Amino acid sequence: MLRWADLIPEYERRFLVLPGVTGLSQIAGATGIDAASIARRTQYDLHYVDHRSTLLDVRTLLRTAAVIVRRPRAEPVGATTVPGPPRTAVKGVTR
Repeated sequence: MLRWADLIPEYERRFLVLPGVTGLSQIAGATGIDAASIARRTQYDLHYVDHRSTLLDVRTLLRTAAVIVRRPRAEPVGATTVPGPPRTAVKGVTR
């Protein structure tokens, strides 16, 4: 977790606030795991630490909702395009 502390100035300061459901870096699309992405995410987190307010929280939640609405829907896990026998609601019961 703190392995980036030597590479990114003020990295530890981002932990002054508890993690939440969403954050500025998530809605901005900064989700990579390389050093540049971690540095970018840290800048968003530090901006939040320095400017946290109820208004910023509300704006972040509204932007999160907008991102979720615009996100394309993923295929359900285990979905298949190959036709097979009809599925039943109860495992082991066939018609």
